[in-house]
Amino acid sequence: MERIEPYQGRVHDPAMGSGGFFVQSERFIEEHGGTIGDIMVFGQESNPTTWRLAAMNMAT
Repeated sequence: MERIEPYQGRVHDPAMGSGGFFVQSERFIEEHGGTIGDIMVFGQESNPTTWRLAAMNMAT
């Protein structure tokens, strides 16, 4: 069973940390035959170092 099932639309993580929620969303979409362009991701992080780590994780 998948806990995150973002097939399309917006994905928001109010405490995104290193971006793991977004990375898992991308994997879910790829495994189920979707395209990354079907979702938009939004997140918030107050720690600038963690925010940069999230940006790096989502860029790879």
